[in-house]
Amino acid sequence: MNLALELRQLLVANKIVSSKDDIGISLSIGDINRKPSRLSKRYVISRKSEPFLMARFVPKNWLFSTEDIASTYSVYSKFGSFKVPRLVGNFSTPDGTFFLEEFLKSPVSLASLIETNELDAAKGIEIIRNIFADIWSVAEKPSEKFIQAEKKKHR
Repeated sequence: MNLALELRQLLVANKIVSSKDDIGISLSIGDINRKPSRLSKRYVISRKSEPFLMARFVPKNWLFSTEDIASTYSVYSKFGSFKVPRLVGNFSTPDGTFFLEEFLKSPVSLASLIETNELDAAKGIEIIRNIFADIWSVAEKPSEKFIQAEKKKHR
């Protein structure tokens, strides 16, 4: 089935939009270089040509569980040093899962702010340090089984 059509049906079935709403769904091409089998498809959902939601389709063959991804959204949404989109919901299909999140306008990269002197390097370093400190504050030590599996994969 066409993923955009399936997404539209899920949005209506879950009462996020009505069947009468004038919505558009367009594929958003990312810049992360991944194998096609590991590529998550992203869709921008617009109402009257104004983006308001982003949907990410994660194929079943990904190694992350739906619960882990939803948990990551939940944890990261509480950080003060950076903003992640609010998770609106997720919908499972036979081929994978749609994660529906609020649409955030494209941010300006830290590198470009420093290059244009809108931010000095010391402030950039402080921002990165704060981001890592936030993430580290909730980090869990991986299991020995996970570490061994990763070592095996990357040797």
